[in-house]
Formats: sequence, C-alpha cells, structure tokens
Amino acid sequence: FASDLSQVFPNLNIKCVSANKLLGLLGQDFPIPQSGHQFHESSWNLNGCICLIISHSGGTFAPLAVSNLLQGMTRDIFVVASEWDIQIGKQLRQLHSGQAWEIKSSVF
Repeated sequence: FASDLSQVFPNLNIKCVSANKLLGLLGQDFPIPQSGHQFHESSWNLNGCICLIISHSGGTFAPLAVSNLLQGMTRDIFVVASEWDIQIGKQLRQLHSGQAWEIKSSVF
C-alpha cells in the first residue's frame, strides 16, 4: 500500500510502521528499542504529520492505542477500516467535532 501511494504521490514522504512497534517505542515510559527496523525515537518527527491507520476491525488494541497516542502529536489522523461505526472512528470523530473546517468523516 505504501509503495503504491508513493508512486501516486512521489513528493510525499511516506513511512510505514506497525502499530505494535510504534507503541513499543513511543507508548511507554521505558522505550523498547526496535532492532532490525529503521524506526527509532529520533528518526521520525510525527508532530503535524498526516497519519493513516489501517485496521480491519478498527477495535483491536494496537491501532486503537496508537490513535490515542498520536492525538497528542497531530490532529490529522484518518482510518481505513471495514466499517464506518468502529471504536477508532468514534474517537476520531470527537477529535474533529466543532471545528470551523469540520471533517465529516475520518473513517474510510
């Protein structure tokens, strides 16, 4: 998916990381080093990034926890999931509610 997206938008810097890897590094008081991956605490600046969370069910622990974690870094979080009315979607709709430029749906 990331490869196709980078071919369509060649000027975007597209990165792909597992939700569990992201939680292991950024979601704990004592970060777990991610050996074998080019992702570490200082490698990516996630502040203000556009984040796309891809989850089949939208309610499993890792993607749900990552959506909570990333809300402190960016407001541009979107979900691709199997249904519209999922737990992550409910959280993200609350994140965008009441803004002047309101996104009607963050779930696709």
